[in-house]
Amino acid sequence: MVLFALLPNIVAAQGKRATAKKGAFTPRPPVEAALQSGVTVGTGEAFGRVTVFPIYSVVQRDAGEFVSLEQALRAKTAEVREKSDGASVNELTIENKGKTNILVLAGTVIKGGNQDRQIGQDFIISAKKTVPIDAFCVEHGRWEGAREGQATGGKFQVVSGLAPTTVRAAGQYKENQGQVWDAVAKVNAENRSSSESDTLIATLDNPRIVAQRKTLVRKIKSFLDARTPQNNVVGLAWAIDGEVRAVRWFMNHKIWSMYQGALSDVAALEALTTKKRGKPKAVGPQAIIAFVKEIDRAKSETKATTAGNVNEYRKAAKGGSSRAMAPAAPAAPGAKPKPAEALTHDYSAY
Repeated sequence: MVLFALLPNIVAAQGKRATAKKGAFTPRPPVEAALQSGVTVGTGEAFGRVTVFPIYSVVQRDAGEFVSLEQALRAKTAEVREKSDGASVNELTIENKGKTNILVLAGTVIKGGNQDRQIGQDFIISAKKTVPIDAFCVEHGRWEGAREGQATGGKFQVVSGLAPTTVRAAGQYKENQGQVWDAVAKVNAENRSSSESDTLIATLDNPRIVAQRKTLVRKIKSFLDARTPQNNVVGLAWAIDGEVRAVRWFMNHKIWSMYQGALSDVAALEALTTKKRGKPKAVGPQAIIAFVKEIDRAKSETKATTAGNVNEYRKAAKGGSSRAMAPAAPAAPGAKPKPAEALTHDYSAY
């Protein structure tokens, strides 16, 4: 790994709250809590039922260039399709036609093929490679090569955003298709969304939900974009009604920037899905630390993916974590091999 130039040694993780007149964020005294060496959680900001927290890192590393699956599909440098030797619910194929590696996050929702799916775990798809990947169905009632009357040709398009944490965790951490379907049904019911095929897309594409999410995402984005030093921001955490739902950070600010919108969208969707009444429960950075530390006490296990990257998992009682390990950079002749490092750290409640 090539070491980035060290950023300032002290993170000014300043939370800011909106003023009544202009909606601009003004500084409040900085609060931060250490997740690990060089990585801290800043002061959170509440937006209705969701509280979001910026995550900062003072030491960042470069593992090379990456694009998201959404970017690659829009640029037509990637293709996601059913298996050529026979469609399978829990396995798809990704072809990277481009010259840049694709970082695919677990929970990425794709629609088309024989049924809508979510990607099962984090994958690094190398340039010019075609690989099989894990997937879980998020559309219970369809198994045919046509969607809404249009032939799919066995191919998929990506949906902006990611699956809600409960849906993703049922696949990524529980590895249980039945629990994925149950989680999809609950999300659709709570958002008063329905479709003939019981697809998660019924909620994700619901015009009412889309409009509400966009409004909330703009507020979250404004808050995160105002954090300083901005180049130190590498992720976010969020809690719903005082309960921590997810914590995700990346190796560097550049990779984080690729996924800021998608992760903010999930936080917004989960806030809108919650139907509790009354004043939301307050929560601070220490709750994020406690959530992460509890999962970190669980035994770790590694899982080599079909794409060649390795993911490191921990599964605790209330949540799980995964780290997608970037391949180690070649060491100089005679030098000690360099260890692989995590491109992304994820902590999710079940």
